[in-house]
Amino acid sequence: MSDDRQVQILKNGEWEDIDFKNVELGNIIRFIEPNGDIVENAYGNQEFEAVSEPFNREKDGRLTVNCISIEMYQSREYCRNSNCSIQKLLDRNIDIHLKLDLKENVCRNQCKAYDFHQYLKENGYEIIKKEEENNE
Repeated sequence: MSDDRQVQILKNGEWEDIDFKNVELGNIIRFIEPNGDIVENAYGNQEFEAVSEPFNREKDGRLTVNCISIEMYQSREYCRNSNCSIQKLLDRNIDIHLKLDLKENVCRNQCKAYDFHQYLKENGYEIIKKEEENNE
């Protein structure tokens, strides 16, 4: 890990700057290059879960952390994967007013999956999918 990279932690759905040494086991983190680019692994993932506390590497003494890459839940992923008929309409090139009406009157007011997702967001939960281990 470059000492010049900024580290951010996901806290209540928002990215916050944090000193690398303060990363804790289980934190969801990402790294920002000095030019502002978000660091990606070989698979294009930008978010990671710390699976260790920060430590100094033996070979060069640089501060690092063991982490696994994760994939954050993308809005409407469940809707698409469950073949929701409303989502199929939303994914088509239909009138914007119809899209807004469907989202407001069907998804927001009648969908239990929407209610559950809102509950998770309102209570500080994040939906993540763990992937491969990354020991830099």
